[in-house]
Amino acid sequence: MTTSALARVIGATTLGLVLSGCAGQPSSIRPATVPPSPVTPTVARSNMIETPPTADLAADGGDPVEGGLGSYTWRGDGSDAGWLSGAPISVAVGEPLQVTLDPAVGVETWRARFVPTDQTDADGARSLGEGAEAVAFEAPATGRWTVEVMVTFAGGLGSASYFWELDVD
Repeated sequence: MTTSALARVIGATTLGLVLSGCAGQPSSIRPATVPPSPVTPTVARSNMIETPPTADLAADGGDPVEGGLGSYTWRGDGSDAGWLSGAPISVAVGEPLQVTLDPAVGVETWRARFVPTDQTDADGARSLGEGAEAVAFEAPATGRWTVEVMVTFAGGLGSASYFWELDVD
C-alpha cells in the first residue's frame, strides 16, 4: 500500500470514529449548561428543615451555648412549652451577647427578657432589648437569671422562644 493510500484509510477511519461519536456514543465533552438562578442560603436551608433552627448564645469571644427551645411555630406547625430554665452560661456584667441561628435564617424581629432563675414564668420579666435582624444585647446585673429570646423569623416562617440560664458576675 502506498503512503497516500494509507493516509486515505487512516483519514476515513478517523472520520468514521468522529461521526460515530456524534451519533450518540459516550463522550467526555459535556454540553454547556445554564447555572441555576441564585437562591439565598437562608431561604434554601429554611425550606429544608422541619423545626426551628437551633439558637446559640455567646459572650463576646466566648464559646457558644445552645439554648433550650421553648414554644414555637414553624412553617404551619408548632409546639407550646412553659417557661424553661435554659442552658447554663457564665458571663460578666454588661458583656455583649449575641445569638446565632443554625441554620442561619432571617430574623424579622426579636425580644430578649429575663427573670431570676427561681422564677417559673415570665411575670415581671425585665427587658434586655429588642430589634430586627441581628440578635445582640448586653448581660444584665450580677445574679443568676433565666433569659428568654423570642425570635420572629423572616418570610413568615414562624417564631420561637429560646432559653438560657445566665450566671452573671
